[in-house]
Amino acid sequence: MTIVASLIKVCGGHHVYTRVVIRLHHAVNGVRKLVLGEFLPKCTNPNDKNAHLTSFLSPGKRVWCNTVQQASCAAAHGEEPQYSAELYPSGRVKLCSAQVTNPWDVCVQQWDRRAPVLSYGKTSEAYGIRCTSRKNGITCIKISGAGKGHGFRVNKNEAVEITP
Repeated sequence: MTIVASLIKVCGGHHVYTRVVIRLHHAVNGVRKLVLGEFLPKCTNPNDKNAHLTSFLSPGKRVWCNTVQQASCAAAHGEEPQYSAELYPSGRVKLCSAQVTNPWDVCVQQWDRRAPVLSYGKTSEAYGIRCTSRKNGITCIKISGAGKGHGFRVNKNEAVEITP
């Protein structure tokens, strides 16, 4: 694999890489490239009414979301069953449900335990996607461009598509 860190920004007086791209030489479950974006939780206040987080957890820490060029949220990491959803720049939504019967039968393999919590009723906007934290889960909707109005909601019990 090849790992490239880029997009240096200042956070707390330190220069930090805010983007990581991992290219796999051999595809794993059809995935050849992973893009991890701005992980600067100490530089952003997740309790702002409209934060600009690219990685965050639900208040119960049962759902983790990552919004870098596309949005993805996953629930019940390491537990059975798992649910996840991805919202692509085109507005297409991909849902996953896995019973986790073996290490490869999963919806998500990454989980950022240190991501900030997005409190209930708060929103975060990044890359034209608005995610809102509610007691019924995290809802992410495309708010501009192609696919505007398309999105999903993920909680510990399900992942569902939302259409305009």
